[in-house]
Amino acid sequence: MCEEVYASGEVLTYEDKYVGGSKNTGSSKGMASTQRKMPADLSKEVEEKIQMYAKKAFEVLESSGVARVDFLVNKKTKDVVILEINNPPGSMAFYLWEESGLKFKDMITKLLDLAVERYDGEMKNIKTFSSNILQNFNSSGAKGKA
Repeated sequence: MCEEVYASGEVLTYEDKYVGGSKNTGSSKGMASTQRKMPADLSKEVEEKIQMYAKKAFEVLESSGVARVDFLVNKKTKDVVILEINNPPGSMAFYLWEESGLKFKDMITKLLDLAVERYDGEMKNIKTFSSNILQNFNSSGAKGKA
């Protein structure tokens, strides 16, 4: 699900993202106090481009589990730029998944299933290679004889 985050000014600042309501109240709410719109006000074309780029970044970086990918979209040209990919806990923005129909409990169950599947796959991928690379090895010429 694409979410649109609104900055308090021209751009989203450190204070917007990490400090939030602490200026007047003394309590930091960070992104929880930031204005958002979900789903984001995007054309279907831009939304699909963002989702494609997010999947591609996830694959290229050989990520696993869940990630949140942050983007900038140029309002005039509709150009899309990847900013960063976030790993847990920051990416566990489960409310984004719930908006697409995947409940938090189901997401966690799926993540555990994927982790077990990946582990099992890695355990099956033990490989051995037959080689005669040391067949003509002469230890008498080696330094540091044992």
